[in-house]
Amino acid sequence: MTSVSHPGLAQLSPEAKRALLAAWLQRVADGGAPETGGRALSSVQKRLWFFDQLEPHTWFYNVPATLAFDGPLDVIALERSLAEIVRRHDTLRTTVVAGPDEPRQVIAPAGTFRLSIVDLTGTPAAALDDEVVRRTGEETVRPFDLARGPLFRATLLKAAPDRHVLFATAHHIVCDGLSVKVLLGELSVLYAAFSAGRPSPLLDLPVQYADVVAREAEQLRGEGLKDAIAFWTQALSGAPPWIELPADRPRPPAQTFRGSRVFGQIPAAVADGLKSFARANGATLFMTLLSAYYTLLFRYTDQTDIVVGSPVAGRQAAETERMIGCFVNMLSLRCDLSGDPTFAELVRRVRDVALGAYSHEGLPFDRLVEELKPVRDPRRAPVFQVVLNMGSYSDAWSVPTPGLQVRLLDLQHEPSMVDLTLYATELPDAIQLRAVYKSDLFEAATIQQMLRRFETLVAAAIDNPETRISALPLAAADEQSALAGAFSADLEEV
Repeated sequence: MTSVSHPGLAQLSPEAKRALLAAWLQRVADGGAPETGGRALSSVQKRLWFFDQLEPHTWFYNVPATLAFDGPLDVIALERSLAEIVRRHDTLRTTVVAGPDEPRQVIAPAGTFRLSIVDLTGTPAAALDDEVVRRTGEETVRPFDLARGPLFRATLLKAAPDRHVLFATAHHIVCDGLSVKVLLGELSVLYAAFSAGRPSPLLDLPVQYADVVAREAEQLRGEGLKDAIAFWTQALSGAPPWIELPADRPRPPAQTFRGSRVFGQIPAAVADGLKSFARANGATLFMTLLSAYYTLLFRYTDQTDIVVGSPVAGRQAAETERMIGCFVNMLSLRCDLSGDPTFAELVRRVRDVALGAYSHEGLPFDRLVEELKPVRDPRRAPVFQVVLNMGSYSDAWSVPTPGLQVRLLDLQHEPSMVDLTLYATELPDAIQLRAVYKSDLFEAATIQQMLRRFETLVAAAIDNPETRISALPLAAADEQSALAGAFSADLEEV
């Protein structure tokens, strides 16, 4: 995959790439030049396109979803369902092409969608699971060509007559996390209808993604834009350029985005306590978990001025809730932890920070970066290097289909765009934690220990919210016992 208008970008030095990126983003911030042909891109789409020009053949912006079907699957109804989703959503028929001044998105007319089918029924039973994992991994990391498309694809693995695996993948430039939920929800409804011989029950969308982009571009002008820029400039003025988490290895000279992840869980009793505490203090579950995250980062770094990134849906208009597209925006949440506050006091500080940020969430992060002109370091992400992402549980297949069991499969390949991202998913009976980290910097054991300490800290903070954050325990009883044993052994040697 090569650039349409800049075939030599991939050969530029890192310094030249950074200079070109800065110039490009400044042009985007200034509004660019008018151009005919195609539709305008959103701010985040422009950034994703430019990164693709700088680093072709990367899979880091792939957005995958993998479903396992156990039971009799109507493959024709499944393919027809996917085709209807592609027809309904212009984004899934979009390509992005370069122009003299700006890239543009070009929407192809609705055509025939074909589901790729791979028959694995001849694979020996002992090797079947490994083959499914291998092919799923290959599909996850297969890059897209933004100019040629398509930017959405789906492949069905037939492992047995009553066992199938579907992996659907889109490029982030046309899809985000909530879009995956939209896609899976529509797939569930459409499959149930088509497999039963009924027509689609879904109404067509009143507007499409490109229309929303054009409308929001108009709204980002005038006094509203000035007010948002003024708020964020003040909120982040003088913020430290980065956070220094203790790493296991030296930071490489340039970001690679190689990632790995570990899992943890906040049990039901503690999760219930978190929710009750949040309600009693006029906060949300997210604000309370964010306060614990700030506390953990403070204890690891001794920094009292910390910026944490947090994604927001960016779907401010009601009609966007049912759209597939790239709406997500990143907020830069800066909190002052000076004075060693109690956990309860910290939650109140975090609540004020979050409410202020939410009231100005419409400013694209890319535009904010250009206004702030933060210190640039090719080894780090700008503005923030740690993220908290809060989500809620939802069934991948919401409409029951007799005889067919559907599961959303976990994926093994996951890039890390910042040093550390903590995902917290609210389940019916717990809060699942997933820490995604840069494997260039950290060992898995280091992040696993950090996650265990976060779980311990959360439980202690809810039990004793008037405790100062410097005094909240990090080590669980078993870890404290192990540390005490190691300390005693060291004394005996002395």
